[in-house]
Amino acid sequence: QYEEMDYLKIASAILYHHDYCDPIKTILEREDTIKENLAEVKNEIFKLSQKFYTQLAMVKDIEDIRAVKIKGYLHKCDYSASSGYTAEYENNFLEKSLENVLNKWKLDNQDASWNELQQYCIENKNENIIAIAQTGMGKTEAGLLWISDNKGFFILPIRTAINAIYDRTKKYISSYGGNLEEQLGLLHSSSLEYLLSQSEDDKYDDKDEYIDKKEDKEIIEYEKIAKQLSLPINVSTIDQLFDFVYKYPAYELKLTTLSYSKIVIDEIQMYGPDLLAYLVYGLERIVEQGGKVAILTATLPPFVKELLSKNIKFKIKEDGFTDNSKRHNLKILDKRIDSNDICNKY
Repeated sequence: QYEEMDYLKIASAILYHHDYCDPIKTILEREDTIKENLAEVKNEIFKLSQKFYTQLAMVKDIEDIRAVKIKGYLHKCDYSASSGYTAEYENNFLEKSLENVLNKWKLDNQDASWNELQQYCIENKNENIIAIAQTGMGKTEAGLLWISDNKGFFILPIRTAINAIYDRTKKYISSYGGNLEEQLGLLHSSSLEYLLSQSEDDKYDDKDEYIDKKEDKEIIEYEKIAKQLSLPINVSTIDQLFDFVYKYPAYELKLTTLSYSKIVIDEIQMYGPDLLAYLVYGLERIVEQGGKVAILTATLPPFVKELLSKNIKFKIKEDGFTDNSKRHNLKILDKRIDSNDICNKY
């Protein structure tokens, strides 16, 4: 037995899930047509009071957490049924894959282990975290360890970096086995082009001999499944996911998917003011819906940390992570810059 508000949320999701028009306005304006063509249900439709229709419209406007999820899941099921693709693939492989990677490292160095940053992510995988770590500390592995056996999204600002992390993650997952096409997705504006070019490279071995690899149509299908957000681990740009902040028709699908996901944000300092605003607001909505967030970056401006912490409770490692290696060497010349100095240097 549903409470009235639950019934309203379900009715709202069904009525508005296509967003072709305002269904309430249509019902009230086309009463004669409904009575003529839907004789069996006309009494059920028109015994609903004006108050009911007002409440129904309010459910859509107030964006109640449960109402958003009901509509989001309906969209997900609807798209899955229409496309024939699986709605969600299970992540039951990532922890074992990373454990396998560490065991392989131990073959070369028996003292190999996860470093301080990576251990911190393992220990706090049920928390929203902010961790500042220098370049070379293994933030990719740390992020994957934090995601663990959950649905996860790795967000970066630059496509070349995304492609590199996709390849690295693919290598880790492939080392354990399983069907990569049901495990890892690549999401950016030219992801299909990258996957097709990569597949072309894979068709030849080191001796330039042809190897029977995946057909292009299989790659295209794989990319479509990734775009459906069905795969458990995804490497993506912000624009592929955080456009839900615009609340376009059916935006609830992305927000609902992210509500049971873990999101890793890397290189957050790279975003301009507009994208940063969308990112912060989007993360607030995701956490509000039940998702988890990890900010793993080498650079974090204090005002960004302040913005993030305003509405999200983070566990923060204040002193950051470093291996104390000297990564930069400076020489100061007390004179104007000169082209000869550059030529002599290089």
